[in-house]
Amino acid sequence: MRWSYRIGSVFGIPLKVHLLFVVLFFYLTFSLDPELTLHVGNLILFAGIFGSVLIHELVHSFVAIRHGIKIRSITLMPIGGVAHMATQPEHPVDEIKIAIAGPLASYAVAGLMLAYAAATGSADRLLEFSLTGGWLLSRIFWANVMLGTVNLVPAFPMDGGRVLRGFLATRKGMMKATEDAVLVGQAFAVVLYFIGARYEQLRLLIVIAVFIYIGADQEEEDVEFRTEIADAPARDAMLTRFDSLSPDMTIADSLDVLRHSSQDFFPVLRDDKLEGMVSKNGVLNALKDMPREAVIGEIMQTDLITAAPDEPMGGVFRKMELHDKDVIPVVEGGRVAGLASFDQIGRYYALASKAKGRSSRQTTVDS
Repeated sequence: MRWSYRIGSVFGIPLKVHLLFVVLFFYLTFSLDPELTLHVGNLILFAGIFGSVLIHELVHSFVAIRHGIKIRSITLMPIGGVAHMATQPEHPVDEIKIAIAGPLASYAVAGLMLAYAAATGSADRLLEFSLTGGWLLSRIFWANVMLGTVNLVPAFPMDGGRVLRGFLATRKGMMKATEDAVLVGQAFAVVLYFIGARYEQLRLLIVIAVFIYIGADQEEEDVEFRTEIADAPARDAMLTRFDSLSPDMTIADSLDVLRHSSQDFFPVLRDDKLEGMVSKNGVLNALKDMPREAVIGEIMQTDLITAAPDEPMGGVFRKMELHDKDVIPVVEGGRVAGLASFDQIGRYYALASKAKGRSSRQTTVDS
């Protein structure tokens, strides 16, 4: 995601911050405090809101991990945050659980703060809502309430929109459910845009509207892609003409193959039997630390994930996502029949989409 910068990791999950998240904080601080006095209270407020959004996304992530989905990273954004899942939930009910977990976490944080305030006799002070100041703990409390509430709005791809899609998908399938949820989300985005354009003090809504609109469109494209490739056999997208290396070949000798090949990944074969995989970057990096006489067998990856030629392409794609593989060999009868890659599957989808478009237009003309 552009304009996102990694700042560390939490529980092994890379943590990124979108530049607009920081801009939003300073915008709000400046609008409420024209002198922009960044005293300790403002910094604590920023840390509190940062932590609240992070907890929201971490709970999303933990629930996703429990359902067997790897989390690639978490990005904190102006509309909250995004937990980037390696793949989509297989079942609509899983999506509902993952989506609703974030808002519930935000409400739980607010509930704990309310319990603390009640125990210390300051509940009334905590519940005082003010946009222009007020008790610091109260502002963080209301930030969590708003974070949970706003994310439950059924504006896809926000949490509420994902819950809506999950419910719809149990009745009409993922593709149709996504189309309906996208329409709702983009209609909501248009409303936000015009409200932001109408009222100067609400200009920030324009930014949020753009994020929602584009995000919904990208989600629809992703589901269209997954639907198109779901049942096609892997052989329809695999690369059948490919270069290979031998485990006994020296790193120096392999360079000649690398120079004349457009591949980034190479199967390592002995007597046509697959023994491993090695990447072009892996070979080049090995040159820095190992002698040129070292053999490919010393650097190849042996934790192999393979596919069968008749295996559904959608399953192969999901397998690659879950195991973080850019390329996997397609094996038939103990021999490598081809290579399946994200690029190859993408080309298959592009060609299939164009063919369907031409077919549809031709039908319209003939009729």
